[in-house]
Amino acid sequence: MSGRLATELGTCISCERPILWVRSAANDRLMPLDRKPAADGTVRLERGGAAHVFADADSAKADARGLYADRYRSHHSTCPKASAQPGRNG
Repeated sequence: MSGRLATELGTCISCERPILWVRSAANDRLMPLDRKPAADGTVRLERGGAAHVFADADSAKADARGLYADRYRSHHSTCPKASAQPGRNG
């Protein structure tokens, strides 16, 4: 993980909903999450804020590995205007 902040609050530029910017533990890239935790979320955060993405909600629920219990959804999957986002086909 780089020295950059792992978690920041933000707003989606397409739908204007509140989001949480996090860095992926796999590749250190920024990814937007819905700000509120969700029972069916597939993303969990570690103490430093890095995001771990799981294949499905059941896997995210079962894998503890010292991650926070809250699970989140990728905002790319919930944004009502995702196709309008720059660089996204739709």
